[in-house]
Amino acid sequence: MARNQVMLLRFTRSGVPMTKFAIFFVLSLLAWAPSTQAHETIGPKGNTDIKWDISNISRVIGAGYGESFGLDAYVRQGLPEKVILDGRTCYRGSYFAFDVHDRFAFNANNTVKLTVLLHTNHDTRFSLAYDKNGQAETGRLFSADLLSSNFASADITLENARFANRGHAGTDFIIVAQGADSWNVQLDKTHQVALCDVAISKDGKIPGYGKDGRLSLTIRDETGKVSPARLGLYSTYNGRMPLPSKDAVTFQYYGERKREHFLRESWGYKEPWPNDNRYIFYTDGNYKTELPSGEYQLVVSHGPEYHVITDTIEITAGETLKKTVDLRRWKDLPGDGWYSGDGHIHLERDKRDNKSVAAFLAAEDIRLSNILQMGNPSAIHYPQYAFGKPGQYMKNGFALAPGVEDPRTAQRGHTIALNIQSVVRDPAKYFLYHHVFEDYLSQGALTGYAHVGFDWFAERRGLALDLPFGLIKFLEVLQYGTLSTDPWYDFLNLGYEISPLAGSDFPYIDQPGTVRSYVKIDGEFTPQAWFDGLAAGKTFVTNGPVLTFSINGQTMGSTLNVTPGDKIEINASADVNPDLDPLDRLELVSQGKVIASVSAKEGGTPISLSQKLTVTDGQWLAVRAYGKSYGLAHSAPIYVHVDDLGHIDARAAAAIVDKQLEHLDDLAAADLEPIGELEYWEVIEGFNRLWQSQKSQLADRIEEARTRYEDLLLEIADH
Repeated sequence: MARNQVMLLRFTRSGVPMTKFAIFFVLSLLAWAPSTQAHETIGPKGNTDIKWDISNISRVIGAGYGESFGLDAYVRQGLPEKVILDGRTCYRGSYFAFDVHDRFAFNANNTVKLTVLLHTNHDTRFSLAYDKNGQAETGRLFSADLLSSNFASADITLENARFANRGHAGTDFIIVAQGADSWNVQLDKTHQVALCDVAISKDGKIPGYGKDGRLSLTIRDETGKVSPARLGLYSTYNGRMPLPSKDAVTFQYYGERKREHFLRESWGYKEPWPNDNRYIFYTDGNYKTELPSGEYQLVVSHGPEYHVITDTIEITAGETLKKTVDLRRWKDLPGDGWYSGDGHIHLERDKRDNKSVAAFLAAEDIRLSNILQMGNPSAIHYPQYAFGKPGQYMKNGFALAPGVEDPRTAQRGHTIALNIQSVVRDPAKYFLYHHVFEDYLSQGALTGYAHVGFDWFAERRGLALDLPFGLIKFLEVLQYGTLSTDPWYDFLNLGYEISPLAGSDFPYIDQPGTVRSYVKIDGEFTPQAWFDGLAAGKTFVTNGPVLTFSINGQTMGSTLNVTPGDKIEINASADVNPDLDPLDRLELVSQGKVIASVSAKEGGTPISLSQKLTVTDGQWLAVRAYGKSYGLAHSAPIYVHVDDLGHIDARAAAAIVDKQLEHLDDLAAADLEPIGELEYWEVIEGFNRLWQSQKSQLADRIEEARTRYEDLLLEIADH
């Protein structure tokens, strides 16, 4: 806990030295911080070492949140603990990660046999995932067979086991109790297993690789300059990707240093990639490695503005293949003033990290990466060395900018603040988000909500409370392969102007840049110019398709003041890199309803839409595009006003307000549900006292919000 205590003391409200009262409060807060006597947890996953001596296993790790090889575990109170069951020493818990001893197997291609012994007073079903050659996600469900009334055993064969330390904290396979991979469940013994033994053996097969040759690879952009890029390199013999050399760009993954990762596909969607092996790595543009001789598929990508390049190369033993790959642009968006940004990335960063972090993110062609320090009432993770301009870094037209995802609770949502000058953290008011928003807005920052649409952490309660006060400038509506528009549309229909944001939430969800916001900048690209454009609504969100949209020549974020009966001319288009996904359709949306749609002709892009409308009422309009299987994009609105009601949808307003009042009722009546906190193990103790201490102030704020909604309806009725 010492590090978390230091972080709590370091960040005070607006950077002002703490008063005696504030110091007393923080000390009292630390008094209820999670006990570490049973489990000393480390990092954002809450890693904990399990002292378990198993033959051929060098380490066993538990975690508060675990994931590897495409399998996740939301452990909550299921951290492993030693128990004696029927005379045997067993380990009871929800998630176990095993590091196979490198002397036993490392970077191999063996058939491995596991025998898992479980006690029957807990569930004998479990999922297992492991490091397999040529396959990134390997989770399977198993059920142990009864040996007696007290014990059950499962014999498992792991084919093509690689065991190259590519999993959680350098582990090789994981075991997750049945049900512990479900979000927001109250864990009990039905979501735990009691492991009493794990035996591991392997065949003696030696991988049949040829002698090594060498590859010297250079990646250049369209101007001939050396360029960072994402790489895949796969043996055509067995699909295996050789471990990246020390020339590969290192990047952080939950605080761990890695040189490779994989593109997820286990959540029902997947980013297109031209190989079944979805492991990838990154280069700064110059990459050298030794490889077993043979034929390989080389894949090079640099974000959606560039074509994905595939090539077949041959490595000859004892020789060096020198190869240069020239990136080919599909579209030059910066040339038209559009600059990409990812609004939601988590990486711990100090000045020494800037070079590698910038190369990692520039490889995905993200012009502005918002690196978010993440907090909960007890601790922070992914700390940044500075905020504002001192914390920004820019090289070769690519920028890093620090921000925060904090405050952040499952009671009323996760929030994001971009372009902040100093951190605001006040545990005495942690549930009173408006104090933080007001302070950040006074700094010139932008404030908004993450994960909008999923409502994973009761974001809709928070939005219902904060929107009427004008504190929310953006909503994260594109994430997790999903475009979530319902809450956003509701508040647009109540007359608010809110920009859309796209965020990958790396490392929790996607690789950086899988979704991105493009912002129009007139003039030189700087982080401040990008933030100004986002605030003005000059933006669209996308995972590939590119949009244009104008009304009477005015572009996204604009407001047009017209007279009832005037005609407006709408022009829009959508296009997409053919290496990603064919377009399906382009839609024109007014007040949340589709009023025109154009389907793509077979193989035909871009799609164009032209429409003339006669205006009778104020409204907001936007366009959105869909690919055949993957692509999603949505523009910020253009606002058309005919009177002082602006773009309020008067017919829908009462129903929308009723919905927000219901969310406020839910918040007012809510009991604390700490089980929904992602870092449950950090916040559980004393969390309820913190909630109760602020609930009366929250109730006052809820009543103010009710009054604002009621006043809005009166204004509409009187119009």
